[in-house]
Amino acid sequence: PIKMAPTQQTPEKAVGARWDRCLSRTAVYSAVGFGFGALFSLVLFRRRTWPMGLGAGFGMGKAFAESQAEFLRPIDSDQQ
Repeated sequence: PIKMAPTQQTPEKAVGARWDRCLSRTAVYSAVGFGFGALFSLVLFRRRTWPMGLGAGFGMGKAFAESQAEFLRPIDSDQQ
């Protein structure tokens, strides 16, 4: 196999990769929270709609917290 030299990632690409992870994390966590809310709505709350919104909100909040922590880290730590 051919070994290639490691490429340096530019800061713009590092920020773009962080945004990609942030947006995908938000979509996944919101969908999972919505799903759990729908499940609890069917099982415990007699088909109310507020558990789905609450679950999606919790998912978005968790995604926001993780994304904020990722953006506060120095870009140099992405290249390890």
